Amino acid sequence: MTFRRTIMQSNFDSVLDSAGAGRPAKLKIRLKVALLPRDPSVPGNAGVGVQHPVHLANTEAQVRYGQMADANQQPVNCRSWLVYEWNAFQIRFKKIVELAWNNQMFLLPPDGSAKEGGLSDFDFSQLVYSAKVPAYVECALDIALMPTTAGSHAQIEVVHLAQPDLNFRAWMH
Repeated sequence: MTFRRTIMQSNFDSVLDSAGAGRPAKLKIRLKVALLPRDPSVPGNAGVGVQHPVHLANTEAQVRYGQMADANQQPVNCRSWLVYEWNAFQIRFKKIVELAWNNQMFLLPPDGSAKEGGLSDFDFSQLVYSAKVPAYVECALDIALMPTTAGSHAQIEVVHLAQPDLNFRAWMH
C-alpha cells in the first residue's frame, strides 16, 4: 500500500502529513465553504445551482428586513448582516466547527505485512513519531472560507435573526 498525500475531490480535499519529531501523522479534511449572508428581503429558497440572494449592510440604514421560512416552514423575522457582524460570525464559524471536529478521531494502522493488506515498514514508519507511543494518525477538519461559491465544496446561506428565537430550525440542501 502506498500513501496518497493529497486527494482533491468535488466535495472535499484530504491531505496526509507524515509524523515528525514530536508530532503524530495527521489526516486533514479540507472543506472549502462559501458562507453567504442571506438577503432577507428576497423571499423563498434559492435552490441548488441558483444565484444566492446576498446582502451585507455597511450601516444600520442599509439593513434590510424580511421573513424567512425555517426547516418547519415557519416564518421567522430576519435582517441583513452588518459587515462587522458578518466578519465576526465567519471567524466564530470556522473556529467552532474545527474545534468540534478536531481530535475526535484517530486512525490506527492495520496489523500485518504489506502482503496481507497491512503497511510496508516504510509506510508504517511515517506514522510513528515516538518509540514510546503506538503509531496512529490524528484526524482534523480544516475549513477554508471562500469569498465566492466558485471552487467551494459547500455553500451555506446564513440568515441573521432579527430577534433571538429558540424555536428556529436550521436546514441545508
